This record gives sequence, C-alpha cells and structure tokens, in this order.
Amino acid sequence: MATDPDNPPAEVLAALAAMGFKNTYSGGYTHKDRGKVLDLHFQKDGTDLFQGWKAEEMEANMAAITALFSGIGITITPRVMTLAEAYA
Repeated sequence: MATDPDNPPAEVLAALAAMGFKNTYSGGYTHKDRGKVLDLHFQKDGTDLFQGWKAEEMEANMAAITALFSGIGITITPRVMTLAEAYA
C-alpha cells in the first residue's frame, strides 16, 4: 500500500492488523511529482504449504480486504504473479 507518510490511514492500518495482517516492510520515497510516499507491505500467513492460504482462507481474507477497502472507495483487483515476476 502506498500512502501519505504525514497522514497514514490509521483506521485502515488498525483494521488490517485486527485481521491478522502484519506489516513486513515500510519505506519512504519521493514520487516523480515530488510528493512523499510511504510504501507499506503486509502479509498474513495461512495454513497451507509454505504458510500460503488454502482456498477457504483466501476466500475469507479477500472478502475481508475487499470489504475494508471498498468502504473507503478503493476497488481491489487481485493478480497472481508468475514465478518470473516473483523472483525478478
């Protein structure tokens, strides 16, 4: 998630934490328009191989994420990365 570092969405961050998502990366950068950006990465372990999500976990987690973000006007579009993309 990319957000304003001076005004992070505290309610959204708290909701993600309450759903079991852990912040795994936090770093700032300056966008090409010279605005400051805080880049946040989140992860939630599942019970499948390599802590992945089983189908029922994926459905529940994606429903919760979709509900959270749609409540603030953001549409979530999931994408599955290829191995080449994941290890680039």
